[in-house]
Amino acid sequence: MYITEQMISYLTDHPSSTPAQVAEGLGHDRARIGSMLSMLYKRGKLTREPSGIGYEYSVDPYADHTPPAVLRQASKIVYEVAPRMAKFIEPHLKDLARKYEAS
Repeated sequence: MYITEQMISYLTDHPSSTPAQVAEGLGHDRARIGSMLSMLYKRGKLTREPSGIGYEYSVDPYADHTPPAVLRQASKIVYEVAPRMAKFIEPHLKDLARKYEAS
């Protein structure tokens, strides 16, 4: 699991967490986690609220958090179950994967 997926999973279970809390919960460096949380916030994956001298982060419930591996598996299933539909569905799955990997 990628660190960003770990962070989203952690924040799903522990909303309104500070970067220090996320770093401690995941066992990673606080500075790295802080910069990655800020990046995920700027890309619309997280929400944040001011808290003291920093922020508390939560998962944005309206953002798409589908990992690329899930999209690849979905594509494989489409080919196995409905090969005729694959040519219509495949471009949409690839577009979703590109959007996720770019974020």
